[in-house]
Amino acid sequence: MTALELRGNLAQLYERLAEQGEDPIRIGVGINTGMAMAGAVGPPERQEYTPTLVVDVIGDTVNLASRIEGLNKALPDYATLISGWTYEALGSRRAEFEFTGLGEVGIRGKAEPLRVWAVASRL
Repeated sequence: MTALELRGNLAQLYERLAEQGEDPIRIGVGINTGMAMAGAVGPPERQEYTPTLVVDVIGDTVNLASRIEGLNKALPDYATLISGWTYEALGSRRAEFEFTGLGEVGIRGKAEPLRVWAVASRL
């Protein structure tokens, strides 16, 4: 939902940029589902705690989400890409969205291709 809201807000920004004679910007979102580690990283003397706690999220799940986001450069017609695991995790909520199956896509650093879906819209 956040990725789709972001795209909607970006459309409004495009209009304002066009009125000012500016070029539009392009964004891409990659989403993956799985286990990840969240917590403070680094030695205690280098950590800063602010009113809004910032936590690092690490792990293969996060790295794969980043790699999926990177596919947006090669697949410019799609702004929101999700892994097959995310598609499956949506369960019955998949009926709320329109998807385009992109098939199995090679991912840098992965031996096996990954099934990827583009989220076209919310129905």
